Amino acid sequence: MTASFPDPAELAERIERSQVEPNLTIADLIAALLADGTRLDAYEDVEGLAIKAYENPGSDAGGLADRMLPIRNEIEHELWSRELLVAIEIIDQLLFTALKHPEGGSPVRQVLEVLRGARVEAAGFVVFAVHSLGLESESLDALRAGVEFISADWGIALSSQTNNLNHTIALLDRVRQAFGVSGVVPRESIRHWRRSRHTEWLERNPLLCVRVAEAAGTYYGNEALLLSRLQAATSLIAMLAALQPSRQSSGRPTMSTWVINNQQTLNIHHYLVLSPGRSAADEFDGDCVPISRGRPDIVAMSELHVDIDPTYWTAHAKEGNQVQQMVWAVYRGYLRYGFDPDSTDELARMARRRFESLTYFQRSFSGQGWRDIISLSTAFELLLHERSAANTAKRIRNTIKSLFGGSAEGAQYAGAFSRVYDARNKIVHDGIRNPHLDLNESRRAYVSAFVKQVEAAPVE
Repeated sequence: MTASFPDPAELAERIERSQVEPNLTIADLIAALLADGTRLDAYEDVEGLAIKAYENPGSDAGGLADRMLPIRNEIEHELWSRELLVAIEIIDQLLFTALKHPEGGSPVRQVLEVLRGARVEAAGFVVFAVHSLGLESESLDALRAGVEFISADWGIALSSQTNNLNHTIALLDRVRQAFGVSGVVPRESIRHWRRSRHTEWLERNPLLCVRVAEAAGTYYGNEALLLSRLQAATSLIAMLAALQPSRQSSGRPTMSTWVINNQQTLNIHHYLVLSPGRSAADEFDGDCVPISRGRPDIVAMSELHVDIDPTYWTAHAKEGNQVQQMVWAVYRGYLRYGFDPDSTDELARMARRRFESLTYFQRSFSGQGWRDIISLSTAFELLLHERSAANTAKRIRNTIKSLFGGSAEGAQYAGAFSRVYDARNKIVHDGIRNPHLDLNESRRAYVSAFVKQVEAAPVE
């Protein structure tokens, strides 16, 4: 799962062929803008054009912006769907420059060539604090020393609390090497952030690292993109927890870092981005970014109330591969079609529903029974139920059975869904909670149905 930059010429052709309207392509818009290139000379940069267009929508600036916007959007969608998280403001400025000063070829190709030259596909990673996560081991000494799980193939790394900043920096360097990130971990920057900001979590909390290829033009330019990537990663971890055998069923004498190494804090106000896209030099640097969007959502995302056994997933990588491939496929589809809330076509609706389904699934691990039941039921409904259709429970049961070809396994999963949905109805309609429900069985049914559904009807 490593991002790579496509051939600029081939991707430019693909973008230019894209239709904005039935008889209007991106190439047509570019031709119209280039036909009188002097119109752009009135504006020093794209920001000046945007301000004039906003102040006078019917002006010449407004007309230019209206033609440029679909071009920018198509470049953005093609890059994002390849997990190349280039900030919108960077694409805007490069496109403006290419249209104002064309070099004799395709302005779109000109933009892509600049981005390739800037190494936007170079790997970096985000460092995020999580809460309530435990990593399992059979050795008490290993628990005391710290447990970690780093998967280069999946692009994620988990670590128990280090309780020591130097140990955290050493961990980040191991992650850097495993993820194939060139350069040196910015140790002095990390020490500065620990001294000057509320980043106790660097030592006291379990850490989640997620590989990312990104380039930001401003401090917060990529926040929504990075947080959506973190949401996909936390949903993947929740799925692994659902599929992993319980300690009781496996018979293994495992223990969890949650029990013996727990000084965690919910005082989480920042995340780290360690990325080549944050450095002008030929290496990588970082930012400690204050979280400015949706605090309740961030708290819910950081609360991973699960235990993960690294040994199990090292031995069962094939099973994990199938799940992670489907999660990242949904994530890419969401970036391409569903990220823009103004997109309302069928692909956008499906992409958003699937991504939101993942979000609700992850939130079904809060540790509060009634809340977990409602969240898991909502995840099933977003994934498998068509809006405005009656007989919700019956339709979802039939869909699950159909996904598994009418097999006994499908009937078992359909029954697990029915039990959690019935419990949800009792909570919502009667105020009755059901503490005896085997929620893990229903979670496993969701993961299996999710994989089947995405395989059968991918949206990328």
